[in-house]
Amino acid sequence: MSHHPLPPFPLWPLPLVAAGLCLLALHASWLLGVASGHFNGCLPYGLDCHSISATGRVLPGKLVFKPLVTMAAVVMVLYWSLMQQWLRALGARDNRPRFMAWLGVSGALCVIAYTAALGEGGEAAQLLRRAGAVLGFSLTYLAQLLLTGQLRTGMLIRPVSPWLLRLLWWLVMVMLLIGVMSAALEPFDAIHDRVDDGIEWWLMLLLNLHITLSARLWWVTRFNVQLGVG
Repeated sequence: MSHHPLPPFPLWPLPLVAAGLCLLALHASWLLGVASGHFNGCLPYGLDCHSISATGRVLPGKLVFKPLVTMAAVVMVLYWSLMQQWLRALGARDNRPRFMAWLGVSGALCVIAYTAALGEGGEAAQLLRRAGAVLGFSLTYLAQLLLTGQLRTGMLIRPVSPWLLRLLWWLVMVMLLIGVMSAALEPFDAIHDRVDDGIEWWLMLLLNLHITLSARLWWVTRFNVQLGVG
């Protein structure tokens, strides 16, 4: 029986879906909170505004935030699994792609746990929410750092665009700098309380921008999947 392969299906839209769902959830729930009177009209990326969790904790924003963030995290599980395969296809031969995928998938699962606990009562839910938020961001950032480092070492058979590599590297360095600055301000409560929520929003924006730019990596290298029927 002859096999009839289907046309290759490009995978580069997948990172765009993941980042788009997450950013849509954050900003739509914030706008709903403002429209319903739960929040004032402050700019979330500025001073004295509201945390990301606050936008997904109350109705009606909760109805948008929780399902969209959960869907984004599920897509991220697939994204990191495929990113490992992409690195292998480009010539990576050590264990770093596997470790990167483990970090990324673990981070996505932590985000799912965070989202499930958000807005729920009880100490256990609060602990799960806090742990899920911290680990979800931290593990995802470490996966991005490891990915960017592998691309910069020239370990791959097929190189990618230098300007894109520089931009990805600057993103992970800026996120690191912001994180260090936030930690340094913790002893100064009056200042830290004013900037902490805005820092959270900026970190999430940069994290998702890194994911968005990785779509370009997959596009220029023609990363796709091909199915066939017989």
